[in-house]
Amino acid sequence: MNRYYELVLVAVLSIVFTIVFLISGFWYGVIVAGFLSTVFFDLKPYLSIPVSTVASLIGLIIFEIPEISHGLFRLMYYVGSIAGISGSMLILISFLLDMLMAVAGAFIGVGTYRYSLGKRNYSNVSKH
Repeated sequence: MNRYYELVLVAVLSIVFTIVFLISGFWYGVIVAGFLSTVFFDLKPYLSIPVSTVASLIGLIIFEIPEISHGLFRLMYYVGSIAGISGSMLILISFLLDMLMAVAGAFIGVGTYRYSLGKRNYSNVSKH
């Protein structure tokens, strides 16, 4: 049951940090959110990386709900026309970029825990 609580904490931290960084305007903070949500937990990468990524996408959806209800698609239509793509495609690209940044942050967090912060076995070290 301990793993269940760790997975829930990873998800909650990822959602909270993603929303905080998106509200602050630091979009690359999604990488930091993925890092911070996975670095402190001893979970298998096949558990923590997908949970962090899905939670980050949920955080982005929560962040985008007020914008969608207040005309995000109309705004993205105009921005997309300048870029030469449709507004829906522009929103889809933002979701894909968020997912890629969340995966990158989760990989960095899992790697940092595994190779730096994780439990080390010093029983083989000779004692002088």
